[in-house]
Amino acid sequence: MSVGKSLIQGAQEALAIAKGELEPAAVYAPETIDVAAIRKKLSKKDTFIQK
Repeated sequence: MSVGKSLIQGAQEALAIAKGELEPAAVYAPETIDVAAIRKKLSKKDTFIQK
C-alpha cells in the first residue's frame, strides 16, 4: 500500500471512530495525573531559562 493510500485509509478510520461507527484499536488513559508536580517541574525550568 502506498503512503498516500495509507494516509487516506487512516483518515477514513479516524472519521468512522469519531462518528461512533468503529471502535478504536486501543485507548490510552493514564490512571492519575499529578498536575502540581508537573507545574513544579516546569516552574524550575522557567527559572533556569530566565537567569
